Amino acid sequence: MAGNTVVKKLCSSMKVLQGALRSENRELVRLALCLLSSMVSQGAESAREVYAHFTFSQGLGRLARRRVKKGRPDIRMAYVQFAVSFLVSGDPATVGHILEVKELLPEILTSGISEDRLSVVSLILSTLKSRVVKNKAVTKTQKVRFFTAVLLADLATLYRWDGIVDASTEEDDDIAVARAAVRDLVHGFLLEVCSSRKNGISFHDPSYGTAGRSGNIVLLQFLGGLKPTEDPLVEELVVKTLRASPDLLGRFFRESRYSFAPRVQSAWRDNVTLVKKIYEAQPEIESVFRTREFVPVPRLGAMILVTSLPPVCTKAFFTAGLTHTTLSMMSFVLRKAQRNLDFLLDQDMWRSSEVYSLDAMEPLVQQYRETISKVLPDMTAIVSNWQSLSKKEDLEHKISEERKGKNTRSTGEKPSTDTLAADSAEVIVLKALLLQVMCLYQKVVPHLVSQCKFDFSKLFR
Repeated sequence: MAGNTVVKKLCSSMKVLQGALRSENRELVRLALCLLSSMVSQGAESAREVYAHFTFSQGLGRLARRRVKKGRPDIRMAYVQFAVSFLVSGDPATVGHILEVKELLPEILTSGISEDRLSVVSLILSTLKSRVVKNKAVTKTQKVRFFTAVLLADLATLYRWDGIVDASTEEDDDIAVARAAVRDLVHGFLLEVCSSRKNGISFHDPSYGTAGRSGNIVLLQFLGGLKPTEDPLVEELVVKTLRASPDLLGRFFRESRYSFAPRVQSAWRDNVTLVKKIYEAQPEIESVFRTREFVPVPRLGAMILVTSLPPVCTKAFFTAGLTHTTLSMMSFVLRKAQRNLDFLLDQDMWRSSEVYSLDAMEPLVQQYRETISKVLPDMTAIVSNWQSLSKKEDLEHKISEERKGKNTRSTGEKPSTDTLAADSAEVIVLKALLLQVMCLYQKVVPHLVSQCKFDFSKLFR
C-alpha cells in the first residue's frame, strides 16, 4: 500500500525520470532505469500506473544497445530488468500492452541478445516462457503478433551464443558449459513456442494445408531461415515444429534453399537424411480420420499424401541414380505407404465407422496407389540395377580369386583384399535394399510389377 503511494508520487515527476534516460551520463541512465524497475515491481497497480504515465517514445529502444562488454552492470541490463518487471508484476491487460510496445521487448531481443551475459539470457528466456508463452491470459493471437519471424530468428542466434559467463555453472568460468546451458535454454524455449499447440503460436489446420489456408506463416518464414543440417538441436526444432504443423510441409520444401537433386556430395545426403527424419516424425494416418466430419475422397487422398510422400521424392529424384541414399528413401516411402494401405483396407475399422464405409475406401486406395506409382521408377529399372550389381559382384569375386592365386604362387602370402571386401559389402547392402524395394513394390504398387515382363525367378539363380 505504502509502495503504491510512493509510486504515484514519483509518477507525477515522470518527465524528470524520462529526461534522465536521455542523459549522456551512463550511471544516471542506469540508476533511472533501476528506479523505474523498482516502481513497477511494487505490484500490478504500480505497473499500471507507470505504464500509464511513461511515454514509450521511438528513441527509447536505443537504450537496449548501450552495453558494456567487460561484464559490469550496464544500461542494457537495467533496460532488460525494466521491461521484464512489467511481465512479472503486471496484470494480464498490462502484459498485453507491453507486448505491443515495439521499443521494449522486441528491441531487446533483436539488438544482439547472442552477446548478452548468461544471467541476462536466462532472465529473458525464463520470464518470457513463464509470463508470456505459458500464460493462459495471453491469447495465441497476441503471441503470434509478438513472436514474429524476425524476432524468432534473433532468438535462434542463441544456439551460437558467444556472450559473457557471469552466472554460476557446474564448472565456474567454463565457457563450454555455459554455451551448452544457453543452447538448452533457447532450445526448450523455441520448442515451446513453435511446436506446442497448447502454449505456442502453431494453429491447427485439420485439412493439413490442402484447403489453401495461409496459416502458420510466421513459423514457415522462421523455419526457412534455419540451417537444420548443421546443428542437431536446430534439426530437432525443425522436425518437431513440422510434426505439430504438417500443413507447412509442402510449402517448406517448395521454398527450401536446399538442393535435393541426386549428387555425390555429403551435403546432399545430409539434406535427404533431414527429409527422412521430418517424415518419420509425422503423425500416422489415423490422425487424418480423427475428425467426425465427412471429407471427400480426393481431399482425403491429398491429406494422406501430405504426411507420407515428401515433395522432393519425384520420379527424377529416384531415377537419377539408385544409390544407397535414394534406395533407402524409396524403401522408407514404400514402407510408410504400406502401413497406410493396411489401415485403409482394414475391414473391421470401416464396419464400425460412423463416417466412412469400406466401399468409400476402395477409390481412395486406388487413388493412393496410382499417386505413389507416378513417382517411382518402373520395375524394369529396379531389375536392371539388380543385374548390374550381380555382374559387378561376379567380376569382383573373379578378380579376388585371380589375385589370391597370383599372390600365393609368387610370395606364398595372402593378398590384401580390404578394398575388394569393402566393395563387396556395399554391393551386398545395395542388393538387400533392392530386394526389399521389390517386395514392397508387390505390396504397394502391384500393377507396376505385373507390367514388368521379367522372369523374377532368374534373380535367385
